[in-house]
Amino acid sequence: MENSVMTIRISKEVQAKMKKYKGNWSQEVRDYIESRIKARELEEVLAKIGKANKHRRITPNSTQLIREDRDSR
Repeated sequence: MENSVMTIRISKEVQAKMKKYKGNWSQEVRDYIESRIKARELEEVLAKIGKANKHRRITPNSTQLIREDRDSR
């Protein structure tokens, strides 16, 4: 996978807090971006599924359901 560089601006206050709470901030930002992309892709797939299922109609066989209920007693 080929990498690219992305630059962001943060306030000096945020930068000071990042120095105070040391960590691998680059990796955390990459992980966050990847998780947001996955979430958006999932939302897109679910929207497509919802749109495809909107026109489907399922009609249960009520006679069979009543019979199964009575037989289970």
